[in-house]
Amino acid sequence: MTQPTDNYWQNKVSLWLHDPPDKMLDIRGHEGRAADLARLLDMTVPDKDIYQQADMIAAGLTRAALPKYDKENAAQNGAVDFKKSPTLTHPLVKGCALKLNIGDAQIESVHAALCTLLTEDLGLGKTIEQLRDIPADERPLSGFFDRKSTPEDWAKTLY
Repeated sequence: MTQPTDNYWQNKVSLWLHDPPDKMLDIRGHEGRAADLARLLDMTVPDKDIYQQADMIAAGLTRAALPKYDKENAAQNGAVDFKKSPTLTHPLVKGCALKLNIGDAQIESVHAALCTLLTEDLGLGKTIEQLRDIPADERPLSGFFDRKSTPEDWAKTLY
C-alpha cells in the first residue's frame, strides 16, 4: 500500500480547487481565480499538466457519453449557460431542473465575497493566540490547531 506523502492533503485540496466554485459564472479567468484561492489558503497552485488529463476524461464523460448528446442543442441534455439561465439540471433525467435566482452576479464581486468568506470563516490572518481567544462555539476551525504543529498536538487541543 502506498503511504501518503507529507503534503498529501495539501495536494488533494489544491487539485480539488483547481476549478474555483465561481467558474460557472465566467470560465474566462477561472484559473487565475483558482490561483487566488490557493494562495489565500496557503496551498500550492497545481501544475496544469497534473490535472489536465483528469479534466479531459471528466469532460468526455459528462458530454460525449450522455444519451442523445447534441452539441448544437446542448440545453436539452443538461448543459446550460449558467449566467443566462442559472439552472441546475440532471443530464440523465428529462425535465429535472432547479432554476436559481442569482440576480446580476458579477464575477469580480462573487470572487471577492468568496475570498472574504474564507478569510473570516477560517480565521485567516489571525494568530493562533487571537483565534483561541474567540469563544470555542464561535471559533473558526483553524482556531483549534496550529498548522505548524503535529496531528498529535492537534488532538491535545481538540480534546
